[in-house]
Amino acid sequence: MILSKNNSLILFLFFLSAGASFAGEIASFEMDLGKVGVISLVKGKPEPETVGRFDKFVIKTKDSPKEKVVFETEGRILTSIQTVEISGGPSKDLLLTLDTGGSGGFVDFVLLSPASETYAPTWEEEAVKAGQVSVEDKDGDGKPEIVMKSVAMPEGEKEPVPQTEYFKYVGTGVMAIDFEPGKK
Repeated sequence: MILSKNNSLILFLFFLSAGASFAGEIASFEMDLGKVGVISLVKGKPEPETVGRFDKFVIKTKDSPKEKVVFETEGRILTSIQTVEISGGPSKDLLLTLDTGGSGGFVDFVLLSPASETYAPTWEEEAVKAGQVSVEDKDGDGKPEIVMKSVAMPEGEKEPVPQTEYFKYVGTGVMAIDFEPGKK
């Protein structure tokens, strides 16, 4: 368990057993949601001849033993979970990083936010080359932004170019914002 500079919890739990299929795969996750219940990661079976799995996040309510599926990894490898406060909901948001597999170095990012006694995906960026994501208040307004770093290969360029994109939670979802560091 690691606390980042903005005190968000970043969980890195690794398989250490001989049956592990991917070194950076998340082994387990569970978070108490108070009155709503518990959200947890349910591991799926490994996909034949790939490193992917069909894991899912489920909510178990205190009123019913039945699980409600709120997100499925769809064959992608869950490599990190950050608990962050971005939506202003009653519980923390979950910012997921999913490795898409293959040799391209692509990842997907998904934000799961509390919504009416459940969780729902409120933002997803797919196929981000060499992607990294953090949550920080970059514009100084007291509300955090999602900061996504990646590399792109613009047409005519011989070398990859680093890029940074900023996203803000607005209402019930996330939208891209124009932002230049140092300017307000």
